[in-house]
Amino acid sequence: MKYGIIADNLAERTIVQRTSTHRNAYAYTLLSGGLLLVLVLPFIGRPYWDDELFSVRTASGLNTMLDTFRQYENNMALYYWMLLGWIKLFGVSEIATRSLSLIFAILSLVAYQRLANRFFASNISFLSGLVLLLNPLFLCYSIETRSYSLMILLGIVSTDLFLRLLTQRKAWHFVLYGLTLSAAVYSHYFGALMIPVHAAVMLFWRSRPGAWKDMVMTWALVALSVSPLAIFRPASTEQINWIGRPDLKTAIAAAIHLFGSAGIMIALAGIWSYFRIKAPMRAGRAVRDLALLALTWIFLPLALTFFFSLLVKPVFQERYLVASIPAAALLAGHVMHKSRLSGWPIHWLLAVLLAFQAFNVHQTLDQKGSGFDQVTAYIDRNAGPKDMVLAYPFFRADHYSFYLGQQSPSKQYLSPVPIHSAPYLPGGGGRDPDPDLARLDSLSAHRDRSFLICNIGPREADGRQNRTWLPEIDKVLSRHYTHRDTIVFRPDYILPVRLIVYSK
Repeated sequence: MKYGIIADNLAERTIVQRTSTHRNAYAYTLLSGGLLLVLVLPFIGRPYWDDELFSVRTASGLNTMLDTFRQYENNMALYYWMLLGWIKLFGVSEIATRSLSLIFAILSLVAYQRLANRFFASNISFLSGLVLLLNPLFLCYSIETRSYSLMILLGIVSTDLFLRLLTQRKAWHFVLYGLTLSAAVYSHYFGALMIPVHAAVMLFWRSRPGAWKDMVMTWALVALSVSPLAIFRPASTEQINWIGRPDLKTAIAAAIHLFGSAGIMIALAGIWSYFRIKAPMRAGRAVRDLALLALTWIFLPLALTFFFSLLVKPVFQERYLVASIPAAALLAGHVMHKSRLSGWPIHWLLAVLLAFQAFNVHQTLDQKGSGFDQVTAYIDRNAGPKDMVLAYPFFRADHYSFYLGQQSPSKQYLSPVPIHSAPYLPGGGGRDPDPDLARLDSLSAHRDRSFLICNIGPREADGRQNRTWLPEIDKVLSRHYTHRDTIVFRPDYILPVRLIVYSK
């Protein structure tokens, strides 16, 4: 009877502890989501920049989206399908479309807590989650009309499922894992990098018998499911020709940004190295292997992309690697777990570094946006039926037309006049057609004023694959107009817009 009472008390205590842990996890998740909203909501309504406007244009209708897939690119196909439905429900405003990415970001925080709770106490999971939450890339892409927030979510979920499958063989877990990996590739080509990451992790992670056979079969099915991306390739292959070959400095900068800041990267690397070499290994094997998982998850995609860019074709862009951001948070959790065992107050050091990073994050978010809303409003107020609106590079005409349709859809005479005969990639990045300068000369002779929308800075088109025609356009316009005024809209934003007004 005595032992029965003791057993009952232990069982009751275990249930209470589990309930308390779950409550803490829910509370920390809600706190993380609330903090994310506080940080990003003040900036969610900023005007779109180039890539976002391309997303909105692509998902504006089924025919437009399918034509983009056929002609220009089929990357982010899953995201565009989701955005198409989202726009049908909520419209094309900045707040509406960015809310979809914000939902993915909130779900990423939830998924990260679930993954981290496999290894740490809920308080350490929360503190390490702040490394993810306060990463400038994570915050910027959490309110951007692109697929990067979805990439991060799918990277976390696929890794969580992968780790479960290493120790238990459940059919529905395999189905979910395969679907998640396929969705990651359809959300962005670079989602495929999660497969070599998981394969490399299996080389050192203790797994059940037969795990390799099951995983290889799953990866083969994933490859088959995403094969339409390769079979039905777009007609154009020039979308990423603007990317240059990276150097070591570029790769180091990308690694720093994946960690959030140089301070956090150096602190985590130094402390982890110290505990690895000097301190006694008190943690279990699962937590020790977690550090290797995190390092593999961060640096293997970076290295593969870097060397592919050097040896085959330049594709290195740090935003393509954002699915690795959660790995830095896991490494931070590992370091805090080890420091707790050794009596080191590492969480205070990370708290100070994160406080500085939070200040820098606000500055980064404050630069989001473009000047297209303001330049459109200015032209709407000042241009008349006898004036002409031009855009160079030509895809700027699509950006201006979007805001013109939002602000003054009835003023068709304010639509940009095309001075090109060949098609161009609406979002930029492709091969730009040459302007018809003779047509421009003829049109300018009969217009009172010309409003030329263009970039700010020395390069008006990509210097790697496109010639800059702005000087020639300026010469033609200057033959017909005596005055030339320049206005820059939103100079403090990431994408200012320059307007040159030619008048007689």
